[in-house]
Amino acid sequence: MGDLAVTLASTGTSTGDLKSARTCLYALTTWVPFTVDGASSTGKFAGATGTGTAVVVFSGDDPKLSDGTCDTSRDAPAAAKTAVATFAAIKLTVRR
Repeated sequence: MGDLAVTLASTGTSTGDLKSARTCLYALTTWVPFTVDGASSTGKFAGATGTGTAVVVFSGDDPKLSDGTCDTSRDAPAAAKTAVATFAAIKLTVRR
């Protein structure tokens, strides 16, 4: 069938917040526009054109600080056993 190549925009839009102060559950969603790269695509996708939006959703429990509050700093690692990430491409229109 082939590979569909895309080029992501250099910036996207993100929203996120603490969902539970008890468990420190944090959720973040990022939307990044992309453009289909027909010249780098192969097989049935060769020469394709189009645009879309990639969506990445992440959630996990942030660590707690010594005072019991949640560490929501940018570098705080989520607990591996609670971390979940999903990726989807929405609004993809491909033309050949």
